[in-house]
Amino acid sequence: MEYETLWNKRCSLYYQKMMRYFSLIASSVFYSLLLVGSIFAYYYIQFLKWVPSSFPTEIVVAFLVSIFFLQTKIRTFIVKADRIFLLPLEKKLSSYFRKSFYYTAVIDGFKTIILLGIITPLIHYGWIQIDSIIVTIATIAVNLYFAWSMQWMTSRIQITLHTLIRLLTLTFILYFVFIDYWYISIIILLCTVGFMYFLFGTQSKRINWDYLITQEERTVLQIYNFINIYVDVPHLKYAYKRRMWLSWLVKKTIRYHHSSFFRYLFTLLFVRYNSFYYLYIRLTFIGFILIYCLPSYQWIAMLIILFMTGYQLLPLQAAINDLIRTYPVSFLEFKTSFLKLLTSLLSIQLLILTMAHLSHPTIQDILLSLLAGCLFIYFFVYIFAPKRIRSFRYLD
Repeated sequence: MEYETLWNKRCSLYYQKMMRYFSLIASSVFYSLLLVGSIFAYYYIQFLKWVPSSFPTEIVVAFLVSIFFLQTKIRTFIVKADRIFLLPLEKKLSSYFRKSFYYTAVIDGFKTIILLGIITPLIHYGWIQIDSIIVTIATIAVNLYFAWSMQWMTSRIQITLHTLIRLLTLTFILYFVFIDYWYISIIILLCTVGFMYFLFGTQSKRINWDYLITQEERTVLQIYNFINIYVDVPHLKYAYKRRMWLSWLVKKTIRYHHSSFFRYLFTLLFVRYNSFYYLYIRLTFIGFILIYCLPSYQWIAMLIILFMTGYQLLPLQAAINDLIRTYPVSFLEFKTSFLKLLTSLLSIQLLILTMAHLSHPTIQDILLSLLAGCLFIYFFVYIFAPKRIRSFRYLD
């Protein structure tokens, strides 16, 4: 039957599509990872020297690894149309979803090996033994079961309770593995599986197609967002979130007026547009940590972060619906509004990054960074960016 080979075909098509993208960005990704990896390795070694021997690193590491496990999503490769066409075959798709389990287990296994290889120097005990490895593999399998059972959580209370139990359980299991009490981990693992089945096992076992489709789309979107850093991705589907408090602040800050139409629209679009919003937050956080940790030349790192942020915010101008461009406001107002938004966002980021200099309280360095940042923002907004704002015609 066709459905028996469907998973293999879906997986093959997915990797063919991904390979086309990664063949284009392979060298860029390699050099980026090399640069980031080198910086991380340097500061990680410094961090290992700084951590006192009495610090309870095992419980902290176990908690961080547990948060990593919470991100697990079962890769099913299903699409929206499957909700209609595969629904009659749901009872015959057990082999399909079983392959999804095996595939996700292998991927999670590789990720876990890399993660544990990084955090091993933080663990004081020689936990890499056959018993501990077996318990870790069992933990990965149970975590997949927990991730799969999330589709049957019908209320926010159930989701919160399920996530909290899962986080605490994984943390204590890994903690006892790290301190070489693996038999306690097995007891916790078995008790948790029984308790979770008793607590949530009465839920309907029919496939929640909407949930699985949403999870698959989010996973693919994350991969496309990563690829989009290097090349344009036409398959990228953008997601929005209302963000009531920030939207309210925008409405109170920018009063509605004929001349402020595009400024209001661009600001509200940035606040609700997940890709640009999270990009800005992510780069600001990375820049703050980088500047805080660098012993010198913080202003160079700050300029790099400002440029990366400004350059990747430029496509926001094209995110407006074409029909909105027919609003009777001149292109000059459109251009000016977008540049004002860029100025505001980069200025806020500059102030946040400057706060990282407080760890190195030299007034000369702070003033130099502020001056360099202001000059860069002026250059970027008034010289670099205007040449890259697309013109348009109004409909007659």
